[in-house]
Amino acid sequence: MNTPTILVTGATGHVGRPLVAGLLADGARVRALTRDPAAAGFPPGVAVTGGDYAAPGLLAEAVRGADAVFVNIGGLREHAGELIAAARGAGVSKIVMLSSIAVRDEGDQVLSLGKQHKAVEDAVKAAAADWTILRCGGFAANTLTWAASVRADDVVRFPYGEAALALIAEQDIAAAAVRVLLDSGHAGQTYTLTGAESLTQIQQAEAIGQAIGRPVRFEELSPGQFRQSATQHFPAPVVEDLLKALASYVGQTAYMTADLERIIGRPATTYAQWATQHADAYRRSGSAAQLAGDLFVTQFLVVSDQDRSRNFYQSVFGADVLRDRDPVILALANTRIVLNVGGGPTDDKPAVRLAPPADPDVSSGFLNLRVRDIAQAYRDWSARGATFLTEPKDHGYEIRAYIRDPDGHLIEVGQTRMPP
Repeated sequence: MNTPTILVTGATGHVGRPLVAGLLADGARVRALTRDPAAAGFPPGVAVTGGDYAAPGLLAEAVRGADAVFVNIGGLREHAGELIAAARGAGVSKIVMLSSIAVRDEGDQVLSLGKQHKAVEDAVKAAAADWTILRCGGFAANTLTWAASVRADDVVRFPYGEAALALIAEQDIAAAAVRVLLDSGHAGQTYTLTGAESLTQIQQAEAIGQAIGRPVRFEELSPGQFRQSATQHFPAPVVEDLLKALASYVGQTAYMTADLERIIGRPATTYAQWATQHADAYRRSGSAAQLAGDLFVTQFLVVSDQDRSRNFYQSVFGADVLRDRDPVILALANTRIVLNVGGGPTDDKPAVRLAPPADPDVSSGFLNLRVRDIAQAYRDWSARGATFLTEPKDHGYEIRAYIRDPDGHLIEVGQTRMPP
């Protein structure tokens, strides 16, 4: 029996990582496409490829020799069409696409998200005789955006608390994709994948509270309040899509199908189970009080790096912006992070700084952790009482974490990188 080679796009994302692991476990050869291969952190059995997707020939090389391709437009963005065309040109026999429940089969697309995914669905169907579409409902992982306010105030602030959704766990989507990519009988099928329970957003907040052992309340935002804050971080059409969808879910039982269970042969992960698995993201760090007096600097070379770093800390770690001008100052777990462009002196430069790795006060305590993603690394290190330093590197930005031992020395306990 031939061992298939599967190209996974969006390989370092919420769905991509468990998909890669599942394919490996089933004996497939896996090729992972990512913008920063050096920082991917996959095991040796994974062939990692990628770089700048706009580079001539890069996507054509990525699909060459693949038997099947998993298309995730969240990872490919504007390059999805180019990759699909490259797969068609390379004679790839099977394409599986991660799509959205927002797509309508008949009539005009109501949501911009549906319009975007429908165009790619049509390209996939034209490119391969053996195609399968996985239209997914709301991701449970989307509620990780609530983590910062839960950690800080035990509250979820969002519009339409009575909107009901059947959220699906990322590992369930990955499990379905494994079966569709490796098994026969799925050609020409469009599946709708959802969770198996209808929960309002208020009930989701309650489930998070049960997972972390303290009550979490839901604070209703008006659409206007949400729009004002959300459009600072997301395109306006995305925000409007979300508001329109949530409004339509109020007073309704969430739409659910049995497609997921039929494909993977087991019930969907419940939201309570998912919340328990991700409880550390919502818990306050036990070391926060110890860090409260420390002030650390993150230095970058150009203003664009500073802006990118601010967005990174906000989106991944849920940091609050205390000052949005040079130097930008963020608040995270009672620690101030200063983004000081160019490294010159500022009034906000701290009196106490983390020692760099070359400092004689840093003990040799590096544990060589295998980092799946930056958010998980943050949770792991926080649980160990770690503090943080970010350093610019040629390959991107290196996040180093330290524990201060009883003698006051810093012990390095982990590191990871974000791409440049």
